[in-house]
Amino acid sequence: EIKLYLSDMKPKVHRVYIGSMALIIIATLVYLVYSGISYYHTSLEERFYHPDHDFLKPSGILGHGLGIFGSLAMLIGISAYMMRNRMQEIRSSGSVGERGGNDPL
Repeated sequence: EIKLYLSDMKPKVHRVYIGSMALIIIATLVYLVYSGISYYHTSLEERFYHPDHDFLKPSGILGHGLGIFGSLAMLIGISAYMMRNRMQEIRSSGSVGERGGNDPL
């Protein structure tokens, strides 16, 4: 059985990993701001006539997709936290804050 934890990474690999995740987040944010700036600067009454309205409206492909992604991210994060606190096998897989190891709570 092979176990790989972020805490087992070498410092240089960990910096590259964190840097690449930060770069992905920044690039996504820049894209979303760039693609939606003209839509969101349009008044509410005129947004219906904007060429990107079907894509950027809350019930559109992007708005709906981001809502689903955000909901899944929250559910996965909360579920992983709850499982980590309840399952002995994964409880000691790194530390959460100052707590670590096999503390009961």
